[in-house]
Amino acid sequence: MSRPAAGGQRPGGSAGIAHTNPSSNGVHPPLSSPGSHPAMTYRDVTNHQAPVNREEGRAPGGSLVRTRADGSRAEIHDARRGMDIHYGLNGSRHVMTERSDHSRIFAERGGRGYVQHPYEYRGQEFAHRTYFDHGHEFVRFYVRNTYHGVALEVYEPVTYYPVGFYGWVYTPWGESIHYMWGWRGSPWYRVYGGYFTPYSAYGSAPLWLTDYVIATSLQAAYAAQVRAQMAAENGAAGLSPEVKDEIAQEVQGQVQQEMADARANSGNSQGAADDGGVATLLSDGHAHVFMPGSVLDLVDASGNDCTLSPGDVVQVRAAPAPGAQAVNATVLASKGGSECRADMSVRMQLADLQESENYMRQTLEQGMADLQAKQGTGNLPPAPAAAQGALVNAGFATGAPPPDPNVEAEITQEATAADQAERESLSADAQQ
Repeated sequence: MSRPAAGGQRPGGSAGIAHTNPSSNGVHPPLSSPGSHPAMTYRDVTNHQAPVNREEGRAPGGSLVRTRADGSRAEIHDARRGMDIHYGLNGSRHVMTERSDHSRIFAERGGRGYVQHPYEYRGQEFAHRTYFDHGHEFVRFYVRNTYHGVALEVYEPVTYYPVGFYGWVYTPWGESIHYMWGWRGSPWYRVYGGYFTPYSAYGSAPLWLTDYVIATSLQAAYAAQVRAQMAAENGAAGLSPEVKDEIAQEVQGQVQQEMADARANSGNSQGAADDGGVATLLSDGHAHVFMPGSVLDLVDASGNDCTLSPGDVVQVRAAPAPGAQAVNATVLASKGGSECRADMSVRMQLADLQESENYMRQTLEQGMADLQAKQGTGNLPPAPAAAQGALVNAGFATGAPPPDPNVEAEITQEATAADQAERESLSADAQQ
């Protein structure tokens, strides 16, 4: 099923979204409203296209060190450990190691991260991640596809609602409702309230879910700044009604994809849904918008560093050139500070673009769970009988390895090894 074009018909005129006053379970993470627990996604954010103001040098032992023009470290590649360490412009640190058995461990400050193991089910390759965040462990699944020679991991829901639920989410409600979000007094909203204005009323679930996705993303951005011990910045203009419409259109398309996936799963619960991720999106001839789920250090058209983080919005208008492993993207909105400016052109790696789409789908899934739990309360309309029923499991999860039993310890060990790699690199610098 093709998705609606993000850059085409506006939500106010589409059949799926009623637009109102735009001017103003064990395999899931804990589900909650925005403001209490952020949706998560992780990716090695090392940018393989070095900007013009970055220098490289080799330390004893074969480590490759890249520094920025101001002398700050950007990346360390420790060949002996098979480890990559990336230092974000916002003060973050991400560590990733690919093991000989093709498993992966990813860690960032605060003890957050995941351990990933590949597996095959009915001839299809999957990735199975066990996440750890603030004492919570949960599992997510990804089907592996290749696009332009890049191995992409496309998020796959492991459970589905009845098809009628997605139909209710997709169809306008018939009347607009007012809804009071519980996060207006939260610290993240005090910082980003000038950037993000919720819709004043909701005529359809995709509009409600759009505000859910944006709010959850901004909460994640605020939490990342707190972990990096940097003040969250918001020196940019707010999300315009036009940009919010683009996000709402993308949300509508993702709901449509979820409905198609649920139908496919009901007909063949043994495999994964036929969803190619960004490979499918970039081949439909339409522009699409993405919201990163982690801090991404990118390169602008002048070859300079800038960063994007959750809550920012980029648009990709065309597929990558033949053989290219990155796409040109335009920043539609950002929160200011060291972030890429709105209207700036940047290069995004396909893997980072896929993780951004994964983040939106994961956050949308979390939002739909919240909507399902709250339907019929707080002015939200009740779902019809056809939307009720138990979740249905996807068959590919039955062939997966069990959750990693030592994920917290492995993430801690990864961070400790990265600390040692840093000390060795600093010592090598002092001896030169």
